[in-house]
Amino acid sequence: EGMSKAQTLLSRVYMWYDTINVLIRSPLFGAGYVSEYRYHTVMPNAPYHTIMHNQIFDLGLSGGLIAVFIFIIMNIYALNKLDRQRGKNRDILIVAIFTINILMLTECLFYSSTIFLLYLLAFHIKRINKAFE
Repeated sequence: EGMSKAQTLLSRVYMWYDTINVLIRSPLFGAGYVSEYRYHTVMPNAPYHTIMHNQIFDLGLSGGLIAVFIFIIMNIYALNKLDRQRGKNRDILIVAIFTINILMLTECLFYSSTIFLLYLLAFHIKRINKAFE
């Protein structure tokens, strides 16, 4: 009938443990692209899943610490751009980016374009604000 909440959490902990082991073996580049066919060879303790359920760990698995670093820099850059502006559009984008980042700790949203759309809007917030004046 499915897995209980405890089993779901435990399976995620095993996936995260496997990811840490991958990062210990290959910290800069991770394991590279991990398709669903290759997933169980890279992640032996995750028999039920083919996604990480945590964006940071998923980035680390596929792209290593370099990918995690780039993702963090993109967040900092977007929020820094927004910090220099004022207005309703800025506030909405800050809340949206913050919310998506919190969701990324429990799910893997990297392959949806939502966060990148928010980054794009944040990078061009000055133009957006001028258009709405």
